Amino acid sequence: HEAPSFTVNIPPGRICNPAVHISSIPPTNLCATFNNFPSRLNAMHAAGIAMQVIGPLPTMGPLMACTRVNNYLYMETRPYLDKFACLALLPATDPENAAHELERCVAKYGFVGGVLPVGRFTPRLNDPRWERLWQVAQKWEAPIALRASWPTAAEMPEIMGDFPPRVGLPLLENFCREHLSSPIPLLHLYLSRVFDRQPSLKIIVSQSGLGLPSSIPRIRSVLESLPQNTQPVCNFEVVFRRNIWVTTTGLFDRTSLMALMEYVSPDRLLYGENYPWKDSRWNLKESLEGTTFVTEEDKEKIGSKNAKLLFRLWRQGQ
Repeated sequence: HEAPSFTVNIPPGRICNPAVHISSIPPTNLCATFNNFPSRLNAMHAAGIAMQVIGPLPTMGPLMACTRVNNYLYMETRPYLDKFACLALLPATDPENAAHELERCVAKYGFVGGVLPVGRFTPRLNDPRWERLWQVAQKWEAPIALRASWPTAAEMPEIMGDFPPRVGLPLLENFCREHLSSPIPLLHLYLSRVFDRQPSLKIIVSQSGLGLPSSIPRIRSVLESLPQNTQPVCNFEVVFRRNIWVTTTGLFDRTSLMALMEYVSPDRLLYGENYPWKDSRWNLKESLEGTTFVTEEDKEKIGSKNAKLLFRLWRQGQ
């Protein structure tokens, strides 16, 4: 998933065999995609982006596959330490080794966080086996990005239907779980009381919050109806304001941005791009320049300041 020549060697037919590969990338974007960091730098320069935090695709794979992806990312970004920071891909079905891999990548490579794919085969986030990961994440001040996993090869026909690839692949690319996910995993995490035990844990939800922000009124109502002895000490809305960050990835118009900001403070919004799956129909960065509902201070927060603080990029002199 990082380069056409880079293979993970997961046997065909394995339940975690990812379906998304370079064939799902539009040909016009392929030349600027994998194993081509100079092209990525050119795209960043054109967009006015000084530094980029790279998060691997949220694919389900064993520890060995995640380790190879992370090693590859480190080697490829070493020449550009002032331009790229990396998130480690974590093995979503192996909680114990997910903690070890996060600590290895942060301590050895200087990665700034991790990506945890969440899907059908990921143990529920209230599973006690994840506790070590949350402890390591808090210890190293390493944010964990929860991302719905890409579909497996077995799930591909359900999304693509019987349409030819020129029709089915755009459906796969834009309407799989990654874009239309549920806030249930984060609610499982909250109800496990992890934020009572790890009050400094930092969680990122991508794709404009996976439907979470607009669900807050319903979540509030549901949580208030639960027995008192089942509820965490820390109120959900406090946790949402203190421990959760949301990316703008997946927004396609100004109205969607306005709706998102109804529920998410500018202090917790992170500018994100779907590189190399960028959609040229709407550019958030350019759109922000013409808004009156977002102040100049908030634009700076969303565009760079929040990320610098969250990922501790200021420690690298960025």
